[in-house]
Amino acid sequence: MRLLRIFALLLFLAGVLGGRAADKPASEAPVAAVKAFIIALAERDEAKIRSSALPNPHLASLWTDPLSAEDKASLLRIAQDELRVLKAGESIPMEGGFLTVPPQPAKGGTALVYGDSMLYPLPVQRVNGAWKVNPGPMLAGREKAKKGK
Repeated sequence: MRLLRIFALLLFLAGVLGGRAADKPASEAPVAAVKAFIIALAERDEAKIRSSALPNPHLASLWTDPLSAEDKASLLRIAQDELRVLKAGESIPMEGGFLTVPPQPAKGGTALVYGDSMLYPLPVQRVNGAWKVNPGPMLAGREKAKKGK
């Protein structure tokens, strides 16, 4: 009888702890993907950038364009910051106003990751079980800034 109670307790704890463990990666995995991507940008590590980002024809500029010491320090600071997955309906300040996060698709394969020291959130997408940063908006912003100079 005592063995049965111990077994029941173990099953209960496994269910409770297992549930917490299952919830944790759902929000941490996109954040971890963004942090890995940002560190790879700061290090100009082509292999890590490629492995943490979705394919993009302009991706090479992320490791070939010059990076100032100030920009590198900024990237490393962001990687150390408290980043979070934005929730649908949440608003964040951006240049020229606010961004309100749209409702997420039912499958939950996309997210926006943001930290207070970031200029804009980074979109991430789950591909074959792994979270990847979508560099498209960031690369478009860089191209626009280059043309403005």
